[in-house]
Amino acid sequence: IGGTLGRWKGKTRALFENVPPWSLYRIFVGVTWMLAMGALVKAGTPVSMALRSLRHDASPYLLHRIDSALVYVNNGDNIGDALYKTGLGFPDKEIIGDLQIYSEMDNFQEALNQMADEWLEDSVNTIEQKAALLNTVAILAVSGVIAWSVMGTFDMQDQITKAMS
Repeated sequence: IGGTLGRWKGKTRALFENVPPWSLYRIFVGVTWMLAMGALVKAGTPVSMALRSLRHDASPYLLHRIDSALVYVNNGDNIGDALYKTGLGFPDKEIIGDLQIYSEMDNFQEALNQMADEWLEDSVNTIEQKAALLNTVAILAVSGVIAWSVMGTFDMQDQITKAMS
């Protein structure tokens, strides 16, 4: 799983991004990407140039998403429409919808930063909830293994007792 987080890409990966830990990775990378994108656009960098500069040092996962969006941006689409047309659901379906709306407005730079900040706050809550769920599943799995081991030990004792009688 750890090896697939930053390397696995494509449409198949997009299907798994609703399940932890891939969903947590998508959120983390998406928030980081949105914050960086917001900073670049606010500094006056055009969206296409911002995307190109974010390609440097990107994981194969993020690189695939940026390159997929760049195809549509280079063809004249705004960033929201470009992300929608990739069909990858990156960074988030709700964020894509917001980007489609705000990309056409004059205050896109401020809106992009505000969306990134709000999504960061929302993502912290989402990650906490998913981490709590994963923690519960892990505790139940460990408890199940311990119970299975104890039952196996008692069963072996019972067989030894029956063999001695």
